[in-house]
Amino acid sequence: MKKSLILVLVATTWFSGSAYASCAEKITISEASQTIDDTIAATTACEAEKAKTARPWIQLGTLYFQDKQNEKAIQQFEIALKKEPGLPLAYMNLCAAHSELKQQDEAIAACKKGLESIKKGAASKSGWEAKLEYNLAFAYFRKAAFASDTSDRSAEPHFKRVQELAPQIAQTYFFLGYYREYLDQKIDEARALYKKGCDLGDPQACGALEKIASAPAVAPAQPKKIASGFITGDEKKLKEQLINAYVKKGLAKPDAEKTINQIYESLSALDRNQRMESLKSMLDAMK
Repeated sequence: MKKSLILVLVATTWFSGSAYASCAEKITISEASQTIDDTIAATTACEAEKAKTARPWIQLGTLYFQDKQNEKAIQQFEIALKKEPGLPLAYMNLCAAHSELKQQDEAIAACKKGLESIKKGAASKSGWEAKLEYNLAFAYFRKAAFASDTSDRSAEPHFKRVQELAPQIAQTYFFLGYYREYLDQKIDEARALYKKGCDLGDPQACGALEKIASAPAVAPAQPKKIASGFITGDEKKLKEQLINAYVKKGLAKPDAEKTINQIYESLSALDRNQRMESLKSMLDAMK
C-alpha cells in the first residue's frame, strides 16, 4: 500500500490474528523452510478441535489473510462465526479481509456486528472494542479514498473512539492529524497529533510531523486549481486512463472528464509525487 496524505491507501497495520495457542502450538509459521501450504496442512490436521470450537478456523483464516488469500480467509472466518457466534476476533479479521478486497461495505458491516456482539454481552470487551473500532475506522477511510471523496469524515469519530479506548494505538494519531491538517487547516493541532503518534512509534506520523515542522499555525488557503492542468506527461497519461476507466463503468466521456478534473483540483495542494500516488491508487481501485 502506498503512502500519501490525501484520502488514498496509506500504510497501516490491521488488527488481526488467531489469539489461540493449542492448535497454533503445532504450527510454526515463522520457519523459513515452511510454506503456507505446509502450515495450512498442519492446521487442517486439527480435526478434533475443528469439531468443537472456532479456534482452528481462525488460525487457518489468519494464515490465508497473511498470505493475501483473502477470499479463502473470509470463508474460514465465516465458519468460525458459525462455531462461535458473536466472536469478536472473527468479526475483526473478517473486516480486515473484506477491506483488503476493496469490499468496504462488507468490512464495515463485519466490524459493526463485532461491536454489537460486545454491547449485547455476547463477548467480553477486553480490548476487542478498540481494535474493532480501529478496523471500522480504516474501512470507512478506505471507502472515502476509493470514492475520492475528500469531504467524507465518516472514519473520524471512530478514530476518536479508538483514542479514548486505547490511547496507545499510535496510528490513530496519524489519521486524526490528517483531518486537522488537510480538512480543517489547523496546523498546530495536526502537529500535536502527529507528534503523539510519532512518540508512540508510528513512522507515518513521524514523517508527517517532519513535513509540517516549519509550517505556519494556520495553513494558507489551498489553490482552487493548477493552472497548467496535468503538469507532466505521466500525469496526463494517468488522467486519460482514469477517464477511460470511468467510461468503461458507463459514465459519458464529458462527465468522466469533468469528474477527473474535479478530482485533480482536490489534489492541487499536493506535490507531484503525492498526486501521482493518489491517481495511481484510484486507478488500481477501479480495475
